[in-house]
Amino acid sequence: MLITNTFFSTKAIDALTSHPKAKIFHPYALSKEDWKSVALVCKWLNYFRSASTMMSAEKYPTLSFSLRIYFVLISYVSRLEQSSIVQESAPLAAGVHACKSKLLEFFDKSTFDSEYYYFATILDPRFKDSLFQSSDGLASSLFSDDWVSDCANALEDTCNTFYSSEDLDYTESKPMLPIPSSHTNNANDFAQDWKANLPTRTTYLPPSNSSAVEISKYLREDLTEMSPLVWWRLNAHRFPRLAVMARDYLCIPGTSVAVERVFSAGRDLISVRRASLSAETIRTLMNYRAAIMLEKRIGRPFAPRE
Repeated sequence: MLITNTFFSTKAIDALTSHPKAKIFHPYALSKEDWKSVALVCKWLNYFRSASTMMSAEKYPTLSFSLRIYFVLISYVSRLEQSSIVQESAPLAAGVHACKSKLLEFFDKSTFDSEYYYFATILDPRFKDSLFQSSDGLASSLFSDDWVSDCANALEDTCNTFYSSEDLDYTESKPMLPIPSSHTNNANDFAQDWKANLPTRTTYLPPSNSSAVEISKYLREDLTEMSPLVWWRLNAHRFPRLAVMARDYLCIPGTSVAVERVFSAGRDLISVRRASLSAETIRTLMNYRAAIMLEKRIGRPFAPRE
């Protein structure tokens, strides 16, 4: 709301800064070029707000979004750098450059510290390895061949080491849903940039008992727009090792927002006068609270499965 209100307050701010009885505000008058810069900054902030909103959710997997969101945001800021309005304004150029540098800094930390981001992206059937196999120049610079190869080997090693004893019970599955093509028409629309250029592939192979072959077959099948949790529930019998692996990695939150929400709710249960509750009591109270919130949301009593 603040971004939108700022953009639509042009006339009010101009009237205030030009009013003869408000000379104290005269030095803050904005020119037409200044207002163009303000409009760009509003679009810029709104774009990043959309990314933050997507990453801050707690009702769907978010860790698999991380690398692609970095890619989309860095692509967007790179386009801003090349725009004429930014190149003609030193403050804007400095801000965009600082933004890109900070994004690259945190991206490097994410890819250097952990392979979990790669694992989660691969195990999300909406993305798989499409980002790492992209012919886009920026993707090639962000994800080097050596890094992708090392992560792919780590994925296979992890699957062999920790997920090799799952029951291999395969049955024939239905084809996955096709993905409609997406086109980006609005350069400041994060949602369109997010969906753009997701490739599809159409190769269906019979199942195998080998982890390496299971990974290969999974990656060679089409991408899907289906929720990853739903997709894995329907296809766990085809990829038993990867299904269990996906369960473990896709449950990791991409940000600390969901954890902070839990701590915020915890203050209602654990107070100064009630600070000696056992872990089991706290868990029970939190479960009851979650059930009450769910009943309010669905409008009927919640009956857990036996």
